[in-house]
Amino acid sequence: MEKTAGASRPFLLTSTPEMMAREGLVSDMLPREDGLRQDTGKGKFEWWYFDAQLDDGSKIVVVVLTKPIIASGGPLAPKVEITLTKANGEIISDWSYPEPGEFSASREACEVRAGATKVSGDLETYSLEVSGKILKADLTFKRIVPSWRAGAGKVYFDAELSSYMGWVVPLPRASVTGTITGPEGEKAVKGEGYHDHNWGNYPIENVFDYWFWGRARIGAYTVLFFDGVGSKRWGAAHLPLFMLAKDEAIIVREASDYSVLPSEMVEDGAKHGRAYPRRLLVSQSGEGVKATFSFSDPRITERDDMLSSAAPKFLVPLLRPLMNPWYYRFEASLDASIELAGAGAEDRIHGAGLYEMMLFGKASGLA
Repeated sequence: MEKTAGASRPFLLTSTPEMMAREGLVSDMLPREDGLRQDTGKGKFEWWYFDAQLDDGSKIVVVVLTKPIIASGGPLAPKVEITLTKANGEIISDWSYPEPGEFSASREACEVRAGATKVSGDLETYSLEVSGKILKADLTFKRIVPSWRAGAGKVYFDAELSSYMGWVVPLPRASVTGTITGPEGEKAVKGEGYHDHNWGNYPIENVFDYWFWGRARIGAYTVLFFDGVGSKRWGAAHLPLFMLAKDEAIIVREASDYSVLPSEMVEDGAKHGRAYPRRLLVSQSGEGVKATFSFSDPRITERDDMLSSAAPKFLVPLLRPLMNPWYYRFEASLDASIELAGAGAEDRIHGAGLYEMMLFGKASGLA
């Protein structure tokens, strides 16, 4: 088990054979790892996330949650989020709040129902039937890059191994086909997509000051990265996670000599909005791979004032001086430089990618 440095409480990464055995896992991901991993009671959270970039230039994001992200202390309160970004930049956000009795999930595989929304999959193929108030989607995801997790797919937040967050990526890259129905009617779509799954038993807004997550397919490569920065109690320690695939094979599974550096912060003009970086540099220099991914000139495709989304309206003005959590999702230009040991020439590629920024503290260390 690897411990991150500089924290009064540690981030403990489950990357050793001993931790794999403790979690009852083997090297390859099993279908049950994408089933229900956490009970839905107070203090617990879980969500299944999907996104797709479609050939017509539009993008769709679907998230099925057992409860809002910053409301893990409450009871089961299912939520389905759907965000469609059209090719012209128009954003349609939709959601539903099924009753707790309308939620069910299997522990054997990804079989999730939340009201009229159904998600099922076996790591190779996933079927989504998603319903909101104004948006519906019927999509099939087929895996291209193998399922991935860092170690056992868990990080512990204490030396006693009692508090944790889990993250697995059944679909780092997948083909997508199906239909999306919106205000303009039903439309057949195809493209490429992604799916991951998170769960835990400790309020992540207490653990992290902020995090960056992102992914891209650029040339023959698929990159996936995460960098979470701990709150004061965790000594602003970093939680680094990284995956790189070439064609259909994963070539880097663990972060090594790795960094995510935001720069050129600009203010968001939205009411109570937060600053975000115009540039994000992701670097990895271990495991026989030297790679940099430079994201620039981001365009906001989703923003969420998470306090207003989770708290009763009368409480928001009282809580705002204490917390101002925001979620941002961006599309950005991407320049990559990748050099593989023994391969000779360096690959330099230009393309596009996406990343998110989750801010928990009232004033994060980014500013």
